[in-house]
Amino acid sequence: MQFKEYKENGIKFIEVTNDNLKVTFTDLGASIYSIFYCNEIMTLTTSDSKDFKKNDLYLGKTIGPIGNRVKDGKVEINNNTYQMDVNEGSNSLHSGLPGLSNKFFSYKIKEEENTLTITYYYVKKHLEDGLPGNITYFVNYIIKKESIYLTFMAKSDEDTIVSLTNHTFFSLGEKNLDNIRLKIPARKYIHPNPSDLIPMEERKVKPLWEVMPFEDVPGDVV
Repeated sequence: MQFKEYKENGIKFIEVTNDNLKVTFTDLGASIYSIFYCNEIMTLTTSDSKDFKKNDLYLGKTIGPIGNRVKDGKVEINNNTYQMDVNEGSNSLHSGLPGLSNKFFSYKIKEEENTLTITYYYVKKHLEDGLPGNITYFVNYIIKKESIYLTFMAKSDEDTIVSLTNHTFFSLGEKNLDNIRLKIPARKYIHPNPSDLIPMEERKVKPLWEVMPFEDVPGDVV
């Protein structure tokens, strides 16, 4: 396994090469900039790092402290109301401009036999993003053989809300979605309000045979 660090347009990149895999990370948003497998790109990204810096699609970035939409940007914690940045109509999307997707993270690299670990971390001050607590966020990438493992962790000195995710768009080389099946082992999902996409309620997942004709159910589904 090999890796190199470089800086471009104010962004620090780490490029990791391992067998058929090449993945590039950035300190801006503790992001996955691109993934190549067998010289084929597997993710959507910008053609220039300048565009990555200003893009509003959150390509490959860490989303938080709250992913998704917050109605009117208002959050109630312990009977106190906190105002987040509003950046989509009257709502806060992915925590607005002060969100983690726009932060430059510090990082450490640990190299072991056949494994490389990149730990990004960011220290957020109380109310910096409208939410309570001095918080340290950790985004941990492990590259082992031809696999990438991602974990999140956060430490806060006050009650707060943390809902982190990664916003990588994967491309499997398909021209459309007609022949792609995505299976998520979940018992519930959050149903959005159709008018503004604000999370509205939890719903139980219907068994696959209730929503798909039996002949279309993949063979490995029980």
